[in-house]
Amino acid sequence: MKGAWVLFTALLIGSYFPTLKWMIERWDEADSYMAHGWLILPISLFLAWRDRERILRAPRSGSAAGFFILLAAIAIHMVAGLADVSSISGLTLVLALFGFVLLQFGWPVARAMWFPIAFLAFMVPPPEFVISKMNFSLKLIAADFATGLLNLVGLPAIRQGSFMVFQDERLAVGDVCSGLRSLLALLSLGVLYAWLIREKGRLHVLAILALAIPAAVIGNGIRIFLVSCLVIGLGQAAVFRPLVGSWDLHLFTGSVIFIAAFSCLYLATRLLDKVRPERPLARLRETGLKEPA
Repeated sequence: MKGAWVLFTALLIGSYFPTLKWMIERWDEADSYMAHGWLILPISLFLAWRDRERILRAPRSGSAAGFFILLAAIAIHMVAGLADVSSISGLTLVLALFGFVLLQFGWPVARAMWFPIAFLAFMVPPPEFVISKMNFSLKLIAADFATGLLNLVGLPAIRQGSFMVFQDERLAVGDVCSGLRSLLALLSLGVLYAWLIREKGRLHVLAILALAIPAAVIGNGIRIFLVSCLVIGLGQAAVFRPLVGSWDLHLFTGSVIFIAAFSCLYLATRLLDKVRPERPLARLRETGLKEPA
């Protein structure tokens, strides 16, 4: 069994080396939208370790279905490599891992491990054409939202393309300000949080999944609004001057808003806890007691 895993790992790293190299470069590049990619594998390993007792107790009986899933993943990976579509290739890595687990251990183990494996999909950067389109749309949405807030509080502002004009300032809303970075990070964090609280019930899970994207988009609009207010009060030179390392007030507002956006997901679950008390079955599972007959 160990020999099979060693051989599989070696073959996987060898065949997916260009894809893995591409992913790491995307995680590590300046102003990366995928800086959170470094955290996905450790989180996935932690999730598997957290459920280790369930995984170890699961019956083991390899399934032939795993062979066909693995074969399909490798075939798609080869086509994606020829077409130079690294994102598709990265996703087939996740599919190949699931297929191998199914082939070696069977459905009970695969069902116990499906989420830690599927979560690895969040380490794969989206295709460049998707990033470009999302950047353009998100930054205009954020600029419109921030402009509306400025006008609402009595600070006249207009949007001209990807620029915001207010008082004597003209603030550019660039691609890095589109909120795509926080959107991708919050989406992965929201899915993880939904999985961790799944015992609370389906309504909690659906609420988290439904709120993750709006929280990120609205939060980014609020961030640009706050940056605009700082520019009005302090000037662009002060707002974009590095304070700690390369961090300036502009970046600090992003961190604060990201924390606030995730806090909204947490508050939503707390509200649901009061409106809809936790199911008895979930409490039984947490305490390790058996469900009554």
